Amino acid sequence: MAYDRRRFLQLAGLGLGAATVSSLLGGCATRSTTRESPEFWKVGNFLPVDRETAATNLKVEGAIPPELNGLYVRNGPNAWQGSTEHFFLGDGMLHGVRFEQGRAQWYRARYVQTPILYKNPFMLLGPLMPEHNMSNVSLIQHGGRLLSLGEAGWPFEIDPDDLSTRQAFDFDGKLKTAMTAHPKIDPHNGMMHFFGYNVFRPYLTYHQADARGELVRSLPLETSGPAMMHDFAMTEHHVIFMELPVVFSMSKALTLDPFPFVWDPNAVCRMGVLPKDAAAADMQWFDIPTCFIFHTMNAYEEGDSVIVDAARYDALWVNGSRDFNHPAYLNRYALNLKTGVVTVTPVDGQAMEFPQINRGLWGRSYRYGYGLTIGVNDGQINYDSATGYIKFDMQTGATQRYDLARGVSPAEPYFVPATDASAEDHGYLLSYVYEPSTDSSDLWIMDATQLSAGPVARVKLPVRVPFGFHGEWVPDTET
Repeated sequence: MAYDRRRFLQLAGLGLGAATVSSLLGGCATRSTTRESPEFWKVGNFLPVDRETAATNLKVEGAIPPELNGLYVRNGPNAWQGSTEHFFLGDGMLHGVRFEQGRAQWYRARYVQTPILYKNPFMLLGPLMPEHNMSNVSLIQHGGRLLSLGEAGWPFEIDPDDLSTRQAFDFDGKLKTAMTAHPKIDPHNGMMHFFGYNVFRPYLTYHQADARGELVRSLPLETSGPAMMHDFAMTEHHVIFMELPVVFSMSKALTLDPFPFVWDPNAVCRMGVLPKDAAAADMQWFDIPTCFIFHTMNAYEEGDSVIVDAARYDALWVNGSRDFNHPAYLNRYALNLKTGVVTVTPVDGQAMEFPQINRGLWGRSYRYGYGLTIGVNDGQINYDSATGYIKFDMQTGATQRYDLARGVSPAEPYFVPATDASAEDHGYLLSYVYEPSTDSSDLWIMDATQLSAGPVARVKLPVRVPFGFHGEWVPDTET
């Protein structure tokens, strides 16, 4: 065990982030002795597919809107060896469908070709680098590049024509930290705002990349310690960071726990608001009620307050990092920059996750949000408990829903605006849907103005798409 501990500290010292370090060590990890949930990612549609796939001239039920010309692609973990010691640690696999003039031209499933794909990390020679990560969470299109993101290291540039991997991308050597899987692009000037977190100082670094994709600012920020920061939020003039009670545990890491983060109810729970062009000392922290947040929906400014809408968990991983039983609910945080007062207001009583909006309103006042509905039983959720889709009217409080048949499982609904959009919700929601009766998946296209009407088209895929994380739309004008 002494060698293994030295190995962990060697990897962590590279500043790769705890998730990368843990994933590299996962093949020889010992399991935690705490009571945790069943390894759900090893059964059903969580199971990895066993090969890459390419298919053309896909069958379609219904009619694809002819204005949808481009690529929809989604990322997620797909362990090449068949399983891993934690849901988050599979190798990144991209699942994409190409649309052209009302036709689904092709579907491809391809691994992100990271340096550690198909390799035992203990057989790697030389120092491990920030490109040694799974790149398995999300994607972003910015500055003419499609990037696969993994949170724990550098992104990888992807060719949208065939989903092949071009190279690890470090902003011409300027990026010295990991990159979040949830960057935000200001729709008014094209500036991409993002961050990287680490288990050693600096625990958090804020970055800006201009519309051309050039990294123009990196600012280390002070936090109380190494906390897991999956997402953040952005308004017109501010960025908002969340330091929450899921924290890195060195004691778990030294026992080679595959994901050494723990729920610590005594840790700080707060949001920090920083003007985009300010110094680190200008961060204003707001204590908030104990919770965890994976995903924000949006944020904007209203008078003296910053408003943040997010999927809020009362707690997470109370029984260990395999414990995903807790439901999340959409909540609104109002942070008054003058008085320091925080108010937290539940938006709706439906458990939900994977919040999305029209990204043309990122950081601005908005009306409509979208997400997955989650089934709750006695206060807990099951792992395949997404039951359908929900549309929130943030002005009136009304919702629209579309519930799927029992056993049919939806994925994140991604909003694509209509070419000639005349309203905020004038567009389409794209989502992979797993059909257990055929053990295959479809890509659904829904009219976002009439979510309750269900899909206008279903692209039939020859294989299933395992449950994963986040997608991106790459219109033809961007390729």
